[in-house]
Amino acid sequence: MRIAPTPRETLRQIVDNLSEDKVWDALLAVEDILEPNEETKQAIKDAEQGKNIIGPFYSVEEMNEALLSDKTDEEIMLECAMKEKERKKLA
Repeated sequence: MRIAPTPRETLRQIVDNLSEDKVWDALLAVEDILEPNEETKQAIKDAEQGKNIIGPFYSVEEMNEALLSDKTDEEIMLECAMKEKERKKLA
């Protein structure tokens, strides 16, 4: 009985059979995939400077709910502020 290779072993076999140029092409393609786009880069800069931040969110589910809602940023900010006030009361 033959055991199937792991994904890592399969990738290693593929890379071993590529020319050096093809390996570099593959690395550049992966780098492009992993590099954040301009919108993400701007959002990171804004967050570091405290701009355009809505929240706080206390779970990923809470954040996703806000992101997927049809509410305006102002409505979400108001809801977050009210939730934060309630949390502080309970603490």
